[in-house]
Amino acid sequence: MSATTKPQMLTASSLVKLIAVWAPIVGGLVHQFLMLFGIDGIYVFVNPPGVVYPQVSVEYTWWIVLILGSAMMCVLAYLDRVQSIPSRYVVPFYIYILFLLYFVKPI
Repeated sequence: MSATTKPQMLTASSLVKLIAVWAPIVGGLVHQFLMLFGIDGIYVFVNPPGVVYPQVSVEYTWWIVLILGSAMMCVLAYLDRVQSIPSRYVVPFYIYILFLLYFVKPI
């Protein structure tokens, strides 16, 4: 006899968590795509408003390696599969990925 499981419902709180995690990643990917066409600055709504430009240039292959390595470490820490990577490392790796997406320009 097999037990049936109910599918997980998407609640408001889980939707907010998904948006809070994935919106900055999507924004960073869009920014990287726009940098291919020469649009480097990001307009920020602060007081006073201004434009933020990439601060560091890295060779494209190293940028890919850093992004994929950080993403892999973030996923492994989140899933808690490797004992040597505690789950408290998820946030620093996530912030580093955002840094690579917004403030590093691959050349």
